Amino acid sequence: MSHIKPIYLFFMHQVKEVKMFMKKTISHVDRVLQQLFGIEEHQDLLISLVNAILEQEDQVTLLTLLNPYNPQEYHEDQASCLDIQAQGKDGKGRRIIIQVNDDEAHEKKALYDWAKVYTEQFSTEKRDKTPSKTIMIDILNSNRIPSPDRYHHVFRLESDSGSWSHLEDLELHTIELKKFCQDSSKDLVTKIHTPLDRWMAFLTWPDLLNQEDFPEVFNTPSLKKALHILEGMHFEGVTIE
Repeated sequence: MSHIKPIYLFFMHQVKEVKMFMKKTISHVDRVLQQLFGIEEHQDLLISLVNAILEQEDQVTLLTLLNPYNPQEYHEDQASCLDIQAQGKDGKGRRIIIQVNDDEAHEKKALYDWAKVYTEQFSTEKRDKTPSKTIMIDILNSNRIPSPDRYHHVFRLESDSGSWSHLEDLELHTIELKKFCQDSSKDLVTKIHTPLDRWMAFLTWPDLLNQEDFPEVFNTPSLKKALHILEGMHFEGVTIE
């Protein structure tokens, strides 16, 4: 039985390392969302990120940040939330919320936040306007969805037969960073198959994207611009390199 204790200690050490890494990752993602994507001058990057997440029918061409980043109002202990009014390629409006949600009951918080944003569109001064489809995008720091192979999930209201959707104004996305980060440092390039994969690599492993030896799969104008901006950003007095 003496061999059990070293194994247990090794296991606990590994768990601790993973937790520390994910805490650092979510903190970095939180700040990048606000201080890079939350700035009006970087709207082209935000459009690229949003379109990488959304389905083809919801692709956007224009957007307005309703809560742009303000250094005087930024608090590190307050989770990021980007409130976006967007116009789709079909000309219809969409309200999009991107937030870091590390709440234990994240699905309940997501529904509450969605309902709050959606019902605000029924205010007296907007009563003559049709509410926009509201899309909630939750970025999670832990694995919550029982699907080991996918880190991005989309939830909608559908009929019990699953053959058609009636209430299309509700859409919830979850992005589980921990699932994407698994073994990324060992085999990052082979994990990249979609535009969203590229942005997740940027958010979670920016130090691996060495521009001097830039893998072709990352060679896009938006990603290169984002990396260039990130190099000059300062977090807690430390330059991201």
